[in-house]
Amino acid sequence: SDLQSITQASMEVSQPQDDDVPAGVCTNCGEVTGSEKKTCRRCQQKLYNSNRYKPLIKSPNSARTVRTNRSKRPRKYSAEGMPPANHMNRTRQGQGPTRGQITMSHNHNGLESDTSIQMATRESVKAKWSDRFKSEFDGVMNFWLKHSIDAELGGFFNCLDVDGKVYDTRKHVWLQGRQVWMFSKIARDTPVDDESRSELIAAARSGLDFLRKTRRPADNRVYFCVNREGEPLELQRKLFSECFYIMAINEFAHLTTDEAERTSLRDEALSVFESVWSWIQDPSPLGRPQLSGQQATSSLAIPMITLNLLTELRQPFEGSALHENTHGLDFETISKWCTIQIDKHIHFELEPPVVLETVGQDGKPLLETYDGRLINPGHAIEAGWFLLQHAENSNDDSLRQTALKMIDVSFDIGWDNQYGGIYYFLDCKNYSPIQLEWDMKLWWPHCEALIAFLMAYRTTGNDRYLMLFDQVAKYSFDHFSDPENGEWFGYLNRQGMVTHRFKGGPYKGCFHVPRALWMCHKLLSEL
Repeated sequence: SDLQSITQASMEVSQPQDDDVPAGVCTNCGEVTGSEKKTCRRCQQKLYNSNRYKPLIKSPNSARTVRTNRSKRPRKYSAEGMPPANHMNRTRQGQGPTRGQITMSHNHNGLESDTSIQMATRESVKAKWSDRFKSEFDGVMNFWLKHSIDAELGGFFNCLDVDGKVYDTRKHVWLQGRQVWMFSKIARDTPVDDESRSELIAAARSGLDFLRKTRRPADNRVYFCVNREGEPLELQRKLFSECFYIMAINEFAHLTTDEAERTSLRDEALSVFESVWSWIQDPSPLGRPQLSGQQATSSLAIPMITLNLLTELRQPFEGSALHENTHGLDFETISKWCTIQIDKHIHFELEPPVVLETVGQDGKPLLETYDGRLINPGHAIEAGWFLLQHAENSNDDSLRQTALKMIDVSFDIGWDNQYGGIYYFLDCKNYSPIQLEWDMKLWWPHCEALIAFLMAYRTTGNDRYLMLFDQVAKYSFDHFSDPENGEWFGYLNRQGMVTHRFKGGPYKGCFHVPRALWMCHKLLSEL
């Protein structure tokens, strides 16, 4: 297609060369590149973008529209239709670490951790990253506070361009809930005398008032997308909008000092959670009846988000016993259900050991289908730290070890040893994943890995997790972070180049990046 992205090959053809500039120094800006390359990552990205968005012209020899400065697209697939140096077979081909073990990534394009922390210590990692995470967090929060708040009609704009400009006024409700939760959580963590706290509370209040208009009281369904005024546009046959609705209003209940409002919000959160729990048992009210030919399956997303919801709902209220109000729901029994369901997706007996997204209701792998073979490494890592958090709260050593191995094997499989970064999707039997974006690098799996590795280090004291944290942090800050405009880009191609310039959209909002930066800064401070 004429609209295919300019590839790494075309970018490198256009790189300036200067024999007078020593290796390791960028010929454009003079910055130390940390490798033999003569163009730093930032200048490579600018050059790539300048080519990527070059206007289309007509070829003089053809009526076909072509793009200038375009070199031949490099071959990505072997004759068998699989990526060369097949990622999932790298152990048998002698190209990577032993299956299920975590080791430092091979030296590819300077993406390995710095030599100075090969034997990582608490002091070296803390000194390198603590201030960086704090300043990055401040910049990300300022981006959303400055650009996303709809001061006229309430709620938040979540479709924001690279510089924060609103490119679509529709509001996606699960992102509204996530942002209310994020602002409320940070406000609660901010000292009372800090002037930024009042701004956060006001923003959270605006979002909360708008969010509560998106719920249908008759059945507790929450719309997925509404227009700027809050009128419904889309209702999904899923329960995730409701889950983040619960998280948002429960967290604001912790923040408010009005006891009547606190009680009302807590009751509403529990009421919606009751509905969510009933839909988990019987999804037909969501418009998803079980058809005669369908096999009953289990999705990893359901128990993991339910476990995370319970962690939020169980938080003690300061100076109050309101958290003991559960509307008669047995949180302990539901938590146990979550851990049992998550365990069904863990198949360490397979080669390689994997965490599968979809299994049969009895936990049996469904390897004859592409859905059953699907691996989402970032999702499994996130489920791992949810389970690790629950294991720590319940002091369950068996769950703790399971959670750690979930994180280990998912990252081992998911990390791209050639270009760095975490793959989006993989097939556990080495078939080509059907998702067209399977080899892209998305922001949120890296955010989850950052949290997971610091939590794993806190639990085990094993320096290996600090090295892996450093590895992912370096990749993330080099590729996703945008120091010029703020926030992070969300979508990269396999080579690590930005493919979508927006900072917010229907699926990317004020959540994964600030949550990871905030949690990691707190964890680093505790080292």
